[in-house]
Amino acid sequence: MRPCPTLMNGLLAATLLLAGVVRAEPNCWAANVVEPISAEDRPIHHPAYRPLHAAMDGVEAMVRPNPGLLALPEVRLRLKRAVLGAIDAQRMPHEAVIHAQGFGPKAWGRGPCEVIPQAERLGPRAGISVFINAPTATMNRWEHDEQLVTYLEGELTPSFHGWPTYRECAVISKERRLPWIPVTVGEMLAYFERDQQRKLADWDRSHERTLQPFDLAAAEREAAASAGRTLRPPS
Repeated sequence: MRPCPTLMNGLLAATLLLAGVVRAEPNCWAANVVEPISAEDRPIHHPAYRPLHAAMDGVEAMVRPNPGLLALPEVRLRLKRAVLGAIDAQRMPHEAVIHAQGFGPKAWGRGPCEVIPQAERLGPRAGISVFINAPTATMNRWEHDEQLVTYLEGELTPSFHGWPTYRECAVISKERRLPWIPVTVGEMLAYFERDQQRKLADWDRSHERTLQPFDLAAAEREAAASAGRTLRPPS
């Protein structure tokens, strides 16, 4: 499989990691945190990222009232935003992720709903992560070279509110179309041919001296010269 650039703008991949949900009072939300620099070394609020921030605003509005998060016991909730790099800057849009996480008491600060800066080192108890324009969140990189990049389709898991789910990650896209296209047999055969040629070339380079014709005369001269330099301890 490979990502389909025509579908990226409508893609949201949400990973649900909720566990141990019990009845409880709604939890408080700590102040949001934002990675100040994107994966492209640009400020997070660069004009090019405005569509991503608009999408993250929409995600935040949906995540904050999530009953699963609000029912987690003894947590303080916090949202974190980050802009990721595009897997193909020429053909793909920018990517982003927003994490809604619940941290246990060891990560609480002194304020009424404060989370310490080192909270992520301790790890959240549970959370929801939403990836925007990031189909590779559900796929693992497979074979690739300068002409072809392929991914393995994730394991299909039970659907989430009618949305297809891969590796427990719901893929939410325009018209419910999957954001990748199959790689053809011809493309893979051509890739395997190129890969075989590369391996043969590597083999030839690594065995270049072994493959050279044996020079008997040179070997005899070298042996004679070595014999002349042989020393023995004095008697």
